[in-house]
Amino acid sequence: MFPTSDGASIIGEKQPIEYFNQTDFARYLNEQGLAFTQNKLAVYRLRGKLPKEDMVISGKPYWTKETVEQYVMEKKKNQEEVQE
Repeated sequence: MFPTSDGASIIGEKQPIEYFNQTDFARYLNEQGLAFTQNKLAVYRLRGKLPKEDMVISGKPYWTKETVEQYVMEKKKNQEEVQE
């Protein structure tokens, strides 16, 4: 990667994609104020209440950071609507 003078990379240079496993996903949700244990997340996944995995390796699901952040925004929006 060749950074420019302002620290940005050259156009077209791909940044590495950050993936979350189920534990990371649950931890991130908790950091964002959403009470999720790893077990709760597993149940939500089995019931189809989570976004589809972006990748599955050896049966283990992984989501991109973008997917996880979108899910957090949707959950927070739904909580706000319920409170109104």
